[in-house]
Amino acid sequence: MKKFLILILTFSSLLLADKTINADKMTYTIRGAQYSRAIESGMEFRRFPIEFQKLTSQKLGFNIKKAETTSGASILFKSNSQKIVINFNTLKDSENRGSDFALYVEGKLIEEFSFQKKDVIKIEFTNPNPGNETSYALVLPSFSNPILENFVIDDKAYIKADNSKQKKKYLAIGDSISHGVGQDSKSYKTYPFLLSKKLDLQLYNQAVGGGKISPALATTMKNFNNVKLITILIGYNDLKFQGKTVNQYIEAYDNFLNQTREAQPHTKIVCISLLYTKTQESPKTKVSPDEYRVALEQLIQQKRQEGDKNLFFVAGDSITSSKDLRPDSSDPVHLGMYGASHLARELATIIKPILK
Repeated sequence: MKKFLILILTFSSLLLADKTINADKMTYTIRGAQYSRAIESGMEFRRFPIEFQKLTSQKLGFNIKKAETTSGASILFKSNSQKIVINFNTLKDSENRGSDFALYVEGKLIEEFSFQKKDVIKIEFTNPNPGNETSYALVLPSFSNPILENFVIDDKAYIKADNSKQKKKYLAIGDSISHGVGQDSKSYKTYPFLLSKKLDLQLYNQAVGGGKISPALATTMKNFNNVKLITILIGYNDLKFQGKTVNQYIEAYDNFLNQTREAQPHTKIVCISLLYTKTQESPKTKVSPDEYRVALEQLIQQKRQEGDKNLFFVAGDSITSSKDLRPDSSDPVHLGMYGASHLARELATIIKPILK
């Protein structure tokens, strides 16, 4: 009987060997999700204001459910725990194309985690530096909306927010190309994320699949501080699906730039014209991608002549080609894994001198 009691006590001790820390304790730092908030089921990582839910897609310039995904967002923390478990849930009606996470340890990619739409999201890993405080960054998926529930760590261990990496911000404005279509649900494979790494900036990906030039988005530019770079790659959906004329496209783009510049008076803004695409013209207006490209270059030249020397133009079709598109696909515009990596390299070469 005594031996049986000892076994029960030992088993009970094992059950108490872990402790759970709920998401609302904020034992982590959020990056890339400016409007994150606690909800009933945990912490939601929002890239856009909750007020946007009240606007129609027409007024927003994009679909709100696609916007409520976590492309480019990450959580940073430090812990001395030997074992760490991070639990997430997903909302029933949210955009969900699967969830791919990447774990960076002391700044290096160590492990990748992939979950299908119906999977329970439970991320488990061990400390590669047993007994020591280690810095982690968990990069969230690009096409789902995981809600952080809690951390589970060793009973005598600790976990705390990592605020040591206060980098200047990079805002990526765009559509599905910048959001990450073509890179599964892997934020860490998208060109904005790869570019942010090359430029040593903190990414805030404000791109949304299906997005067009968005006046609503322009109003949020004032909400960001310490922004060193903004890239804008937008127009494919305006051309092909909305059927904007060249003048309508440039007028909308100019208004967006003016609002952005007012909110960010000294930030370097790089405007990238339409990348290589198999689409030859708008089915609605017969306007070609080249007409958009030429008009955008002229707009940027004009604004530079008027005094905005922190505004730059990059010819997107000059740094991309058919080999950058998704392989084994008829997709006329989205980058594959190679294409996203290639574009990040090309942009880094162009932008690094601009940021000096």
